[in-house]
Amino acid sequence: MRILRGFGLFICLIMLTTACTLPGTTAQVVGDLPTEAQFPTETPTEPATETPMPSDTPIPTETTTATPTNTATPTNTDLPTSTFTATLTRMPSATPTSTQTFTPSPSPTPLASPTAIPTRTPNAPIINSFQSSTTSTEPGAQITLRWSVSATSARLEVVNSGGTVIEQRDVQLVGSYITNTPNSGNVVTYRLIALRNNGEVRSIITVDLAGTPVGCVSEWFFASVPLSAGCPQNDVENPSLIFQQFRNGFMFRMSLAGSVRVCAVQNDRNLYSCYDALAFTGTPPATPNAADEQVPDPLLAQVFYNELATGGFWYDIIDFATATSVTSETSWQIGEDDDRVYIQLPIGIYAFDENLTSRGAAISLVSAAP
Repeated sequence: MRILRGFGLFICLIMLTTACTLPGTTAQVVGDLPTEAQFPTETPTEPATETPMPSDTPIPTETTTATPTNTATPTNTDLPTSTFTATLTRMPSATPTSTQTFTPSPSPTPLASPTAIPTRTPNAPIINSFQSSTTSTEPGAQITLRWSVSATSARLEVVNSGGTVIEQRDVQLVGSYITNTPNSGNVVTYRLIALRNNGEVRSIITVDLAGTPVGCVSEWFFASVPLSAGCPQNDVENPSLIFQQFRNGFMFRMSLAGSVRVCAVQNDRNLYSCYDALAFTGTPPATPNAADEQVPDPLLAQVFYNELATGGFWYDIIDFATATSVTSETSWQIGEDDDRVYIQLPIGIYAFDENLTSRGAAISLVSAAP
C-alpha cells in the first residue's frame, strides 16, 4: 500500500512540474489542479485498503473464543464418574453372591463318609502283627514267634530254603509259638495266614541260618555253610598255602591228609584237577607273550608245564600268571556231604573232593572272598 501511495505522489510531482514549465498558462494550471486534487479521492481508498488490516486484529477475538473452550472444561466436573464408582461399589455385592458358599456346596465331601468302608474291613481278615525273636541264628536254634490277627481262623506254616512247607498248624488268633529252626539249610521262612469267609491275607518272617548247626561236635570255620554240608567231620586245620592267579584260572599247593597236593582250576569249563607236588625239571615249553604275564611259581611249574588239563596242557588252557604267587595260612574242613573238603582260598571258599584226587571234577564256589 505504501508503494501505491508513493507512486501516486510521484505522478503528482511530475504533473506539477510540467504545469509550471508551460508559458502563459498560469490560469489553466490552476484550473487543472482541481483535477489533480481528486487524487485525494485515491488516498482515501488506500487507507480503506489498510482498514482491512484491523481485520487481522480480530485474532484476539480468537483468544476470547479459546477461553470459552476452557470454560468447557467444567464439563469434566459434569463427568460424575463417581457415579460409575458407585456402580463399582455394587460389584462387591456380586461377591457376596459368591459367598453364597458354593464352596460349602461341596458338602458332597460327606461323600468321604464312605470311609465307613472301614466298616467293611472287619469282613476281611487282618494281620495286626507278626514278629520273631530273631532274624538270624544257627540251624536248630530256638526262636519264638508272636502274632495278632483279626480273622475267623489263622494258620502257621514253616517253609524250608527249598520252598517246601515242612510244617503247618492251626493257631489262635492271638498267640505265640516256641520252635527250633531246621538243623540244615541257609534260611527258613515262617508264614502266618489269616482267614475270614473266602478271604485270606499272609505275612512272612525269614530267618537266616548261618554257621554250625545245633548239636554238631565241631564248629565250621565259616558262616555261610551249604545246606548239604551238615556238621563238620573234623576240627579246622590251618596248613600253609601257595596260591597264584592266572589269566584264565588259578593254581594252589597245600598239605591235606598227610600229602602235599597241587591243584589247578580252569575257568572256561569250571573244572579242576589235583596232582602230587613234584619239582619241575627241564626247559619250559612256552614263555609269557604279554608284558603283564608272569611264569608260574617254581612249586607249581611241574603241573603247569607237564600236566594235561581238559583240552590241552595247563599253560595252554589257563595261560600265564597275572600276579606273583601268595603264601599264606589257610583253613579247611570236611563236611557230611559226600566227604567234601571246604578250603579257604584268597578268592573265596571252594569245595573239592576229600583227598584232592579228582581229575576233571567240577569246582564249587561256596562263598566269595569278602
